[in-house]
Amino acid sequence: MSDAGFVRHAWPGVADGDGPLAFTSTRRGGVGVGAYASLNVGRGVGDDDAAVTENRSRLLATHGMDAERLALCDQTHSTAIAMVTAGGGALDPSAQGPRVDALVTGTPGVAVGVMIADCVPVLLWSGRDGVVAAVHAGRVGMYNGIISKALTAMRDEADVDVAECRAVVGPSIGPCCYEVSSEIADTFRARLGGDVAAGRQLDLWRTASRILTDAGVGAPNIRVEETCTSCDSDRFYSYRRDGEGTGRMVSVVVAPSGGREPAS
Repeated sequence: MSDAGFVRHAWPGVADGDGPLAFTSTRRGGVGVGAYASLNVGRGVGDDDAAVTENRSRLLATHGMDAERLALCDQTHSTAIAMVTAGGGALDPSAQGPRVDALVTGTPGVAVGVMIADCVPVLLWSGRDGVVAAVHAGRVGMYNGIISKALTAMRDEADVDVAECRAVVGPSIGPCCYEVSSEIADTFRARLGGDVAAGRQLDLWRTASRILTDAGVGAPNIRVEETCTSCDSDRFYSYRRDGEGTGRMVSVVVAPSGGREPAS
């Protein structure tokens, strides 16, 4: 069994290697073929369920994770959020997570994850109390407030101080490849500033960062990977590049065992 490919994310403002485990899978190291070669972990995209289950199993094994500790969701480009205390069903083709686009947990050892193939994964961590969140922020969800609502849920439901949160904006389609209509670009500029789009090229990385800072997350506490899924066909699936018949990656963060963040 080959190791499943992934990109491990570093948290801003803490020593290298500190902070909870956070990663995004790649398309390398799985059993899928054709358009799904090879580590597709998304169900409902046309791939063989057995292959997806094997790929998920490989990814979990690579990180020494129990499948029952991973919570996933049924994403709909909404602004709905769920608080979870357990995982389960990651290897069961019939299982379906909550119909939300963000998951929040403060239960030590529980992992939350969102599927991506161009949309922006935003991973959040409150070092003060160990609460983490995984947010699926597509253009629609981002504009409608999924990121800020996830932070609000962390504050209201888990007593998190948003100003202490750290954020990773993971691999996703970059402004180099994301062309939208003039009307959409103008709408984003009007709400979030003229620099979030250059002509019709919408910058979801800058948009996510702007939303995070507007919600109260300090700029030094935000890390933007600036890795374009559409450009890098060797490592990533891309809906914009390849169309509907393509795979999905997953971005995951694991709630730490507890306590405050280590000193940087």
